[in-house]
Amino acid sequence: MPLTPCITLVSLPLIDRALKRTTSTAWVRASVILFTALGALVQIAATGVNYLHLEMELEEKYPAPPTKPLLYHHAPFLVYDVAHSPILKHLQQISSPTARQEVILTSGFQFDTILATIQTEQLPGDLLVYMVPELQDVLLSKWDLPPTLGAPYEDLAQEPLAQSIFLHNIESAQRVWLITWYGPADESNWYEQYLREHWAIMNEQWPPNELRLLLFANPPRFEQQNSVEATFGPMKLVNFKQQRQNNMVYSEFTWEAIRPITQSYTLSLHLLDLHTGALIAQNDHLPLGGYHPTDSWPLGRPVTERVAFSLSDAHTEPVLRVGWYLWPQLTLLPTHLPDGAEGTMLLLTNPPQAISP
Repeated sequence: MPLTPCITLVSLPLIDRALKRTTSTAWVRASVILFTALGALVQIAATGVNYLHLEMELEEKYPAPPTKPLLYHHAPFLVYDVAHSPILKHLQQISSPTARQEVILTSGFQFDTILATIQTEQLPGDLLVYMVPELQDVLLSKWDLPPTLGAPYEDLAQEPLAQSIFLHNIESAQRVWLITWYGPADESNWYEQYLREHWAIMNEQWPPNELRLLLFANPPRFEQQNSVEATFGPMKLVNFKQQRQNNMVYSEFTWEAIRPITQSYTLSLHLLDLHTGALIAQNDHLPLGGYHPTDSWPLGRPVTERVAFSLSDAHTEPVLRVGWYLWPQLTLLPTHLPDGAEGTMLLLTNPPQAISP
């Protein structure tokens, strides 16, 4: 806590008395200079350490091996280092606008791959949401990025005001880029969970560091619903919706458990060219990004999720092929249709076809 203002107010009567009693101008001048210097010393050296920068430097200097991530426990609050005083760090940032950017880019929080992806693939109507305060200065200094929203994290993310601000900002967005340091299916990451449950996932990147980049699309109001009675082992596909808008394909699936599921299965989605069978895109993931794994599904309760794919060719007629498998064995669940047809994947034509690719 800065103490100089408090000390100054308490000491003013004493200083006033001392100045009135003395006739030595040099002594008065030296006293005032000494008092000011001691106050500055308190401000700089006694207010603590800028833990954020120190932690980043410790991570860079003493990285833990990938196979033993908990080998080193960097606890900068146990280290006192005047060179990492917040005031000195702030003065460094003021004197060198690129200082913080250089610290970030040479630390464990590298995000050049993420930044390049957003810059090259962004579209009008995009919104960038980040929960990594270390990136604030760098992101806000880039003029070629979508509108950017810094979202509070951890306990503050559960505050109604924080959630209301987030919902207000994404309301007019067509797509949302999300930068987070939370791992998949982390219950503390309210923003990702909300987008997983209400928006359509397009892509997820996990560059070689602890940051993740996710891209979501705002799904349309689906005009057509297709009832499908296909089963995949202990679960069934209740209905399926798909809609195309320009070069985007939006799909919505509703699943139900028909008997208790004891294992966590991975959903496999392949977007194919209807005429050639060529693979256009693929998206394999746990249901809703792992927030609702299959082994947590209650019997009879529908689980709905949405995906979106981008098409490079406007003349392509796409069709989805869907299946479920167990990781890492990659064993596909058998699928059955009411007419007795069976296979390992379902081709969502009209009517659907059970196939074994």
